[in-house]
Amino acid sequence: MKDLKGREYVFLIIITLFYAALAFWNLGSHHIPSTGWEREERDGEIFLDLGEDCQVAGIAWFLGNYENREFELSWKAQEGNWIQAGKVAMENVYQWGQAQIRPSFTARYLRLSSLNQYVDLRELAVLDEQGGYLEVQNKEDYPELFDEWELYEEKGNGHFQAAVFDESVFARTAWEYLSGIRSYEDTHPPLGKLLISLGIWIFGMNPFGWRAVPALTGALMLPALYLTLRFLTGKAGIAAGGTLLLAFDFLHFTVTRLAAVDGMLVLAILISHSMMYQYGRYVRQKAPWAKKGAALAVSGLFMGVGIGCKWSGCYSAAGLCILFFWMFGEGCIKGWISKKEGIRTILLCCAAFLLVPAALYICSYIPYVSMDPDAGFLEGMITNQKNMYLYHATYNYDHHSASMRFQWPLTIKPVTVVYGSRDGMIEVMKAMGNPVVWWAGTAAVFWGMFQAVGKGDRKAAYLLISYGSQLLPWASISRASFLYHYFPAMIFSVLLIGYWASQRERKGILILGAATVLAAAFFYIYYPVIAGQPIFPEQLEALDWLPGWDLTSP
Repeated sequence: MKDLKGREYVFLIIITLFYAALAFWNLGSHHIPSTGWEREERDGEIFLDLGEDCQVAGIAWFLGNYENREFELSWKAQEGNWIQAGKVAMENVYQWGQAQIRPSFTARYLRLSSLNQYVDLRELAVLDEQGGYLEVQNKEDYPELFDEWELYEEKGNGHFQAAVFDESVFARTAWEYLSGIRSYEDTHPPLGKLLISLGIWIFGMNPFGWRAVPALTGALMLPALYLTLRFLTGKAGIAAGGTLLLAFDFLHFTVTRLAAVDGMLVLAILISHSMMYQYGRYVRQKAPWAKKGAALAVSGLFMGVGIGCKWSGCYSAAGLCILFFWMFGEGCIKGWISKKEGIRTILLCCAAFLLVPAALYICSYIPYVSMDPDAGFLEGMITNQKNMYLYHATYNYDHHSASMRFQWPLTIKPVTVVYGSRDGMIEVMKAMGNPVVWWAGTAAVFWGMFQAVGKGDRKAAYLLISYGSQLLPWASISRASFLYHYFPAMIFSVLLIGYWASQRERKGILILGAATVLAAAFFYIYYPVIAGQPIFPEQLEALDWLPGWDLTSP
């Protein structure tokens, strides 16, 4: 840090705050239905009186913490007997849902009988044939079901007001950790959800709260990438250009504004590899052991954070292992590292890369296991490892947004996060890459291969090892995969762009600057698509120019 100049600190503060302001603006509502009709026993009933015979054409609701709840719907006219109308299936948590009734019927009384043991129903409405709300005369019997419907009127069922994509899994589980109840999601380690729960603890169980920590990690990636490029190239202009490219990337912006663990994983990977590069730099400079030890300790800590968020952090660990033994072995061979220092370094690495990550991983299970009184700590943790492995080993769902690995570097097939229409406009959110950043990054990867193999460029080799450790393991994985799985590798392709520019002196800076301006223009044009803002259909169609993007379809 002492190598940085004052204007660099100013740049880092400005770009980080500017990006954070953009990321947190319109991030999500601070208010969603918070009170509800909750039952633990099966066969709970909701009895509604409409006051007179009305034409009933649908039921709408906001579901709380338990997904896939079913109700048996029965109705009765003012004069008549109870008639079963069938089942109403309420699927997704923390979302507004609606079911049309065909054919509609004329009824005064409705009865919803729960078919599940646990129910958390936050809001309820009865709809007429025009989609309007029928007045429930006895709603004072269920005040928690009819007190927050104005929230739907304000924003509807878009991402601002509801859980979208995998948020119904991660946000829910984070809230369950805070609430001390048995968690729903167990396909990833707990640490990422625990971090998400910090935002919920501060801001509440609402879209803003469950997205706050991921959005913060997106902002923190910018200074982390700047410092990495700065130490690799020694050039502030290059570091600034690479940082701006990341700031204007679509995937980075979209994924880190969702309640998912990928942003935390990528930030941890970036910091751990940056510190490993620093270690190599200190070895070549014959710096004091304290500096080298500190770099390794931080690298190991964040490696543990990455693995604690997602098992794919183990891919990064493999890259770190290769980098360390290369740098350490070279230092020993060339006499930069003494025998005494070598022993101390190995002992430190055993602690930093084995004991500390293991302790962090195990401790993250304390809230997870404590929710299940029937299992001991060790038994519960081991069982979860088995469940995670079986889930990912057998995951073979045919998802319309799944993509092939070779499509990732060129951002050919985006992931649909949100798609809906309201008032003649489309609300769409796609997780996709900025073509300027991703295509330039792919070219930089091939250039890096030539530099590393053909010219023995060690810095290019460092970056390629980091890049390859994030991408190559996916070649042996058969489960369905998505574009956002390329996120960890993409970070290193941006570093390779910066390193390429640093080798071109003034020409490289000019090209990097032009790419940054072009990336910013793309970011501005595609902002509605990556931020989930309403857009007219004809505007969306005009943006759908790359084969495979399919922006106009769900």
